Amino acid sequence: MSLKVSFIIPVYNASKFLCKSVGSILDQDYDNIELILVNDGSKDGSAIICDKLALNPKVRVIHQDNRGASTARNVGLSLAQGDYVWFVDADDCLIPNCLSKIVHCIEEYNTIDVANLDYVTSMQPEKTLKSYTGINLMKGCEYLDNTDGRLYIWNRIYRTNFLKDNGLLFLDGTKNIEDFLFNIQVFLLADKIVNTGILGYIYNNENENSTSRSREKSNLLKLSEDSIAIHLKIKELQSCLPFVKQKIINKILSKSCAGFFYSLLVYKYDIEYIKKVFHIYKTNGLYPIKSIHELKANAFIHIVNMKYLYLVVCWLHKKLC
Repeated sequence: MSLKVSFIIPVYNASKFLCKSVGSILDQDYDNIELILVNDGSKDGSAIICDKLALNPKVRVIHQDNRGASTARNVGLSLAQGDYVWFVDADDCLIPNCLSKIVHCIEEYNTIDVANLDYVTSMQPEKTLKSYTGINLMKGCEYLDNTDGRLYIWNRIYRTNFLKDNGLLFLDGTKNIEDFLFNIQVFLLADKIVNTGILGYIYNNENENSTSRSREKSNLLKLSEDSIAIHLKIKELQSCLPFVKQKIINKILSKSCAGFFYSLLVYKYDIEYIKKVFHIYKTNGLYPIKSIHELKANAFIHIVNMKYLYLVVCWLHKKLC
């Protein structure tokens, strides 16, 4: 019996991209699939497109009020009937005819928890980005210890029962770095990871309307609050782990915190708001940020850890740039 793959797509105002995204799945060279569209309160006609796409017997659509991509993915996961699940964003696409190779690889290694895939971006389709360079088969903690921090969900396929049996879900209501927390939880528990080396995904980094790229003040505030919530959740999770796993989390959490403080600088958040972030992170043991073994990131961490120097840099950037 061939493996069944469940595709889950959260849909929010994706009318320009949805048909192309769904088409890239339905036109694959492997038939044993289901596609679950979770329309998350779209206002642009995406709901009508979802209903039309659901005329295909392989497609199901769920309509819900706007609750965020994480909640939409959780709804889709609860309905998934496939052996493996692939979370796809509504503005992205699969590489043509990749699915049969991926399924064959999964079957060859027998009951893996996660299959990592290579990907390209829409702006540089000629440049393949590796999910991992090295050995093919490894444990989740080993992968975490060697990752560069790009813990996306869309370039991985997860064993459905592994996720459900361990109660692995996305943090409800979040839409920024939610995949970071999810994958940390996944890899801490995963026993068998395969790095397929298969090119499987096209990430759309040209969609200016994406919620993760909108620079409206309200959206920036939401992205910031999500980052804080995720980092606090990871810190809470870390405190329950054995020392060896705590060290692994320290490295990737420090890099993520540094990236967050970089975004506060680049996107010109209010100084008073940044001061509040400092207070939250210090109170919860996330500040000062621990150093890591990367020269550029560590140099920036050193600046952030000199709080008043960092605040001056933020003030100058806001005034002059």
